[in-house]
Amino acid sequence: MNIPLTAKNNCEIDGAFVITATRLNVNESVGLVRKKGNSGTIGIASSSGADISIDVTFAVAATGPEIDFGSWKDDGANHLIVFTEGALRIRLNGVKCGGRSWSSDPGAGNYDKTVKFEATDLIEG
Repeated sequence: MNIPLTAKNNCEIDGAFVITATRLNVNESVGLVRKKGNSGTIGIASSSGADISIDVTFAVAATGPEIDFGSWKDDGANHLIVFTEGALRIRLNGVKCGGRSWSSDPGAGNYDKTVKFEATDLIEG
């Protein structure tokens, strides 16, 4: 069997395709607590809502950043990140910037910036 695969995530931020995005990590987690009694597991309780964290790594362009994430810190706006999983589009709503880091290795010709985000909702489809 030969199934066509893709390595592209087609990341968009606030409606604009992001050319310099080199790595996208999205984590969705729901808090679960296993309740146990004298006879073993009673059930599993879950928290209300999921925690959604996003890390996007960008190649640093000589012309400067594609998006000014520094201005996101205090803008009060809810931003949008959209990416694909094959043909499936996934929307991350209510996105806020949670921090940035830079990594430079001139000897290897590598300079990256990673931006951390949190989102309120993950919607598939």
